[in-house]
Amino acid sequence: MSAVGETGRDDLPERMREPIARALEGAGGVESVAPLGTTEWVADGTRKLLVRGPGGRPRAVALVSSPLSPGLIRRGVERAEGARELLGAPLGDAVLEPLGTGELDDGLSWVILPWANPLPGARIAGYLPRRRVGRALLRWLRRATARTLGPPDEDGVATRARAALEQLHGNETAGEPLRGAASEALRSLDAGQWAPRAVLAHNDLWLGNVLLRQARGPLEARLVLIDWGGADLRGAPVFDLVRAANSFPVPRASLRSELEAHCAILGCEPRFAEAHLLTAIARMGLQLEYFPVDSYLQMARRSLALLRGALA
Repeated sequence: MSAVGETGRDDLPERMREPIARALEGAGGVESVAPLGTTEWVADGTRKLLVRGPGGRPRAVALVSSPLSPGLIRRGVERAEGARELLGAPLGDAVLEPLGTGELDDGLSWVILPWANPLPGARIAGYLPRRRVGRALLRWLRRATARTLGPPDEDGVATRARAALEQLHGNETAGEPLRGAASEALRSLDAGQWAPRAVLAHNDLWLGNVLLRQARGPLEARLVLIDWGGADLRGAPVFDLVRAANSFPVPRASLRSELEAHCAILGCEPRFAEAHLLTAIARMGLQLEYFPVDSYLQMARRSLALLRGALA
């Protein structure tokens, strides 16, 4: 199954042209559809197509699932819709509504989303814009955590947390300090010092998944969060905060302040932010799919170290 024909020509733009034209019908037309980024299939990745309208201005982006994971986009669309409903307005405005969604004749799922601007990368010139967007994202995340927080006794939350932490503690590959941190989280859970809580969790809230609408207005109202395929509508808190802080230039003192604010929402002392983080990490470890184990463990250790550094 491939989007490259026998001549080696990439035929995905042509295959997607009709669905794109239908989605943008009456909105000024389509001037071009061209690959955006790599043209290679990645197991848990997507192919991206940039759609330009009259004058060559970006109008939309079409995402198509890999043949190795054909339902990935469909799953992401469903979870994004659930996140938007759970958040409500205006927080849910950060989750784009598709212009169109469906499947190609070979079963690859696709979605067409309105264009939004990516953030500047690692260049020095992009430092201040990234820092401002990072602050806006943390404000949004704090409000989203409060909005989607479930009750302390929500069915199944404690059971899932305990099972995931026990698995992480028993995973010899994880090594220290992850296993020790999981053991301490279990001990404090048994002692009734903290309670697992459920919130909306994006689970991959890094720089590349944060965009900005082109419209003018406050940064928080312009935020766009993409790639909801790994999201959990009843996930564990704190990981999104730490992941975002690691990707954006968030000072240690600012992260500490946010951790304290999140713990106030969660109803626990700041020292138990680590237990919530380990719960999120452990739950992710139960469903890695195509995420390499080494990369997962590296991310987990880095996240734990960042949190501990902020609370030290």
